[in-house]
Amino acid sequence: MRKLKPFIVAALVEVLFRILRFTWRIEEASLPAAALARSREGATLVYAHWHQDEWALLGAYAGREMAVLVSDSEDGSAMARVLSRMGLRVLRGSSSRNAVRGFLQLVRTVRKEKIHAVSLAVDGPRGPRHEPKEGIVKLAEAFGGVVFVGAAAADRAWVFEKSWSKAFVPKPFARVALAYAEVDGEVSTESVKKALLFAKELAAKNVEAPRQ
Repeated sequence: MRKLKPFIVAALVEVLFRILRFTWRIEEASLPAAALARSREGATLVYAHWHQDEWALLGAYAGREMAVLVSDSEDGSAMARVLSRMGLRVLRGSSSRNAVRGFLQLVRTVRKEKIHAVSLAVDGPRGPRHEPKEGIVKLAEAFGGVVFVGAAAADRAWVFEKSWSKAFVPKPFARVALAYAEVDGEVSTESVKKALLFAKELAAKNVEAPRQ
């Protein structure tokens, strides 16, 4: 019976999230021109995002062909079940410098299955908030040295104030904006952070702007 509980919880979260997501007004910006060009060439696109934005991003990316790396922690197991049920390709492990096996598994799987996009929550799994880890640099090196970032904002949301990431879930009928940017120049933790902060600010401005 205990083994069934996590699956029941994941199924319940999925159903509730799908209902909630259906009410959102998602306004997604266009991808950078470089991302569109690489996609047409068949290259794997490497994305970075903040742990904080995952629920809002999931609302837009559910059902799309994308791989995500989820930690082997107990919390990661719960999230992995939900993400899998929402149509994402979930790989378990870590992209941190000290977790070589998980990182190599990620690279091999993406290449073998020719997955067109992979995204990392670069400040996870335990923070500090908005401080990228070295794993995104290594992942960029494995797939062409280019990283794109995605960020989200909502005009009203529930915020998990006690969590290190300050994760948020947009409320019913919220306006949700997604913004993207390309990491300029050499990929480093600092350049990824700069691009993510820029995209986050852009998403916030878009969600506050009058609807077109």
